[in-house]
Amino acid sequence: MLNLLDLYYQLQHGMYFTNKITTDSYSLYYSNILNDTLWNYAVVSDISPLSKIYDDIVHDFKRVNKKPCFYISSTQTEDFKFLQDKKYRVDFARSWLRYDGKGLESKFNVRQALTEQDKEDFIKVYTEVIQENSTDKSYTNLSPAHLDVLKKSFFSPQYHHFIAYYDQLPVSIITLGIKDGYGMLCNLATSTSYRGKGYAQSVLKSAIDWWKENNGKELAVRVVHNSNAEKLLYKHNFKKVFVSYSLTV
Repeated sequence: MLNLLDLYYQLQHGMYFTNKITTDSYSLYYSNILNDTLWNYAVVSDISPLSKIYDDIVHDFKRVNKKPCFYISSTQTEDFKFLQDKKYRVDFARSWLRYDGKGLESKFNVRQALTEQDKEDFIKVYTEVIQENSTDKSYTNLSPAHLDVLKKSFFSPQYHHFIAYYDQLPVSIITLGIKDGYGMLCNLATSTSYRGKGYAQSVLKSAIDWWKENNGKELAVRVVHNSNAEKLLYKHNFKKVFVSYSLTV
């Protein structure tokens, strides 16, 4: 679990994440830009019982001025119960999936977001979908700071954004982050009126093709647990690695 989460951190470091505190037993990831639990959490090694290191982790959260939040995998049942006994509650769940390497078909025109108009189109779809889910804690808080970081990602050599269009209307997006051949997909989103028509499949194929053409080694994705996006990915050769639960007081 730590390895996949650390890849996620490395891709987001300097943008969403500010830094991390790492020990042999846990890693604490945090952001000085965004305060929500999507970017401020601790991950405990399955070697060490959380009960033995809980106080140390809470102390580190105080050091970085963040509210304690723990990401616990579906296999860490004792740690999960320990936190529940301390009155922690599940804030949201994420599924982490891995691509198994089979091909996809594309039905619609997709282009990489390179021009200023492309970037505006990408943000338009992203904003629309996030606002639709504004009451769901599983989705990020669309603050000005978050949008600023998203805009910054267009200039990062590690990030590649793709958009599918209906005529000239942007309707579906995805982002590929890649580091040393290891890829992570995020921001898979489709406008409500255009779901179930193949647009998400088309942007997914474009991102995977770019990853393959650039010496891709492994490809993973983090999505909202039991979401439509997760169901779509299962249909297109992604397999579940684990589920992580975010627990806060």
